[in-house]
Amino acid sequence: MPKKQSHYPVQRGAHLTVSGTSSNTIKLLDVGQELSKLNRRLYRQGRYYNVSISMDSDGSDKNYTVYALRDDWMVQKGYMHALQAYIDSTADERENMSKAQVARWEDFRVAAGVTNDPVFATQYDQAANPFLLALGEHALSTVVDEAGASRTFTWLPTGSGTTYSILAEYDKAGNAQASPESLVPGGAGPYAGLVPGNDGATYTNLEARGDTPPYDKDGVNAATPWTRVGVLRSGTGGEQRLSTGFFTAPCGLVLIVPNSGSDTMGNVAFETKAGNYKGVHALPMAEMSKINRKRTVVK
Repeated sequence: MPKKQSHYPVQRGAHLTVSGTSSNTIKLLDVGQELSKLNRRLYRQGRYYNVSISMDSDGSDKNYTVYALRDDWMVQKGYMHALQAYIDSTADERENMSKAQVARWEDFRVAAGVTNDPVFATQYDQAANPFLLALGEHALSTVVDEAGASRTFTWLPTGSGTTYSILAEYDKAGNAQASPESLVPGGAGPYAGLVPGNDGATYTNLEARGDTPPYDKDGVNAATPWTRVGVLRSGTGGEQRLSTGFFTAPCGLVLIVPNSGSDTMGNVAFETKAGNYKGVHALPMAEMSKINRKRTVVK
């Protein structure tokens, strides 16, 4: 008998609209946040959402530049480091609370770190009138430092008295070191003068050519956390690119920059690829393992 087919009901995307008057050039899409509102269930922020951005062409001259967080080790390890800090910071309080007392929809949420207008998923009534899905709690995760100040986590390159920069804090974990750290003085290798043809300059070359990494060993490119995905364009002359295709968006954070800052984005839509995470393709950026009653390790 043929295998029985099943359907998994999930709304994987929607058209996007700015609420009210657009005042900032950069528009921010939080994929997990909009999926949560569309499907009335929690889609966590800390995942690699596979998403595409598209636009409907109306024949006018418009373009939208799309950005996502870099999909690299620094972003992932920085996120893991921040999540571990959050778990460690709240461990004692969690131990003193029952499981029922901890917020049911708690999620580790961080700020994009850009001045923006958020865009919202749109649904329609029987008369085709659009309605923005603007309700729902999506508060940033907060910790309290030793001085008693409440602080959130951000992708900004520098922190402040109220924020921790995810990449700047990860940068403090250490930089790559030269290897070997010091060369043999004078290029004198082992058993110099014993084996005919051994050359001191060759020893020096073997030690010095590649003893530092093929990248800036200091820093994690904290000032540039975003990468450009592509530009959507619809021109009056008929030229167009109407979709980015699917790309990986760490934390589900996507920046959309129209050529007109006042654009309310009604002709732009997002779609996530189908997958095994509540119907969408979104692998976890980190996983947690409980070592004992008090200790949880992010890996």
